[in-house]
Amino acid sequence: MAPDDVSDNEPSPKEATQDQAASVALAESTPSKKPKLSRTRSITSWVLVVVVSILFPLSVMAVWITNTLTNTDHFVTTMAPIATNPVIINNASTRITNELFSSLDVQKRIEKVLPAKAAPVAAPLTSTLHDFVYKQVHRTLSSPYFAKIWNNGNRRVSSTLVAVMSGQSTKTTRALRNGRAVVINITPIATKAISSLDAKGITFFDPLKQVFNSADKYVSITLLTQQQVHQATGIFNLVKKLKWAVPLITLVLAAAAIGISVRRRKTLLRVALGGSIGIVVFLIALRLVRRSAINASVKQDLNPQSTAIIFDTLLRYLKDGLWLVLVILLVIAVITWFVGPARYAVALRHQIARAWNWLVANAKKLSSTEPTSGASPATQRVAGWIDEHRSALRLLGAIVAACYVVFNGSLTFWSALITLVLLAVYLGIIQLVVIWAKRIGGGPGTKPDVDSSSSSSASVGSSQSA
Repeated sequence: MAPDDVSDNEPSPKEATQDQAASVALAESTPSKKPKLSRTRSITSWVLVVVVSILFPLSVMAVWITNTLTNTDHFVTTMAPIATNPVIINNASTRITNELFSSLDVQKRIEKVLPAKAAPVAAPLTSTLHDFVYKQVHRTLSSPYFAKIWNNGNRRVSSTLVAVMSGQSTKTTRALRNGRAVVINITPIATKAISSLDAKGITFFDPLKQVFNSADKYVSITLLTQQQVHQATGIFNLVKKLKWAVPLITLVLAAAAIGISVRRRKTLLRVALGGSIGIVVFLIALRLVRRSAINASVKQDLNPQSTAIIFDTLLRYLKDGLWLVLVILLVIAVITWFVGPARYAVALRHQIARAWNWLVANAKKLSSTEPTSGASPATQRVAGWIDEHRSALRLLGAIVAACYVVFNGSLTFWSALITLVLLAVYLGIIQLVVIWAKRIGGGPGTKPDVDSSSSSSASVGSSQSA
């Protein structure tokens, strides 16, 4: 077709270029709705991630409050180990004994009984009597009777705590708001100790039975001060009203954050990391509260060791729950990052794949029935020695692990678990070396490969000469 034969309906190149430029200008002047929608979804997802990060520790706390503080039986079970704690028993024995001797001037009573010339003996006798009374009180506190008194006291304390933190107005709650502390009365222990002293002929402390049983004077162990209860009231009321709705809301909001997100894998990673950060901050806050409680106990002439033990025992299930959720979130975060397109994640997956292929190849070699050559005579001798003494080596590892578990004074669950893992790894290495020893011909009763190769060469030579 000739150039002059162009149809009138077809635009010229110049006109087409002008039309394209106009279309581009129109497209640029018209705002796109898709980027704006994506930006809105991204901002909303970030807000939900922040909210979920705050709600994760509160969810664990809600479960703990529902299962422990508001459940009397669980509360009694949680606090029961305190009655058998040696530190609590020693401190309570010291306090009761000092209370008995401070309530009565025992040394003057002894001086009245002794002749005038024997008055200097009164002080040593008082000290000896103090030690004897301490042993009697300690024996009473170590008996099941103290555990019974302690559990019954905690059963009453549970209802008191719920009433106070829920804002109920009773005689007990009003007394607590006026400065009284949440305590467990252990006066029956002092009374029983006085009765045991009576059976041994020591009647100095009989008048104290009526004194200790009065409302003005009694022996007790403080669980929570009025200030500590007041600080926890607000969040307790909120969580107590919502109960199981808090963890449910947390999961729903986490799913919503991931669902509306533009990049769901990254949002899942952010939810896991955000929840982990929230739990770590909450654990740090608990540590600060613990330190504040110990300092406050010192100012109020309470034993700081007993305060720390009571605090840790009361909150131990809360801490365990926080650590469990923290581990789960960190595992989710690691897996989410590992399967992503990050450079280090890709490199790590590549290295793991190479290591797996190497293990598979060597496992096939170990399971093969064909002999393996190439090991030096020295290597064969070492492998043969390990194979020959494998039972003794296994027994040695078990003995070392047992000695560590038995004689370690500060053994914990994690140190015991690490010890068992290390023992399993050691036994596994011994087993792999034994298999390897048999593969290279280094087992007991076998000769190095050099002898077998020379003998085979000699046989071949003889056959050729024949």
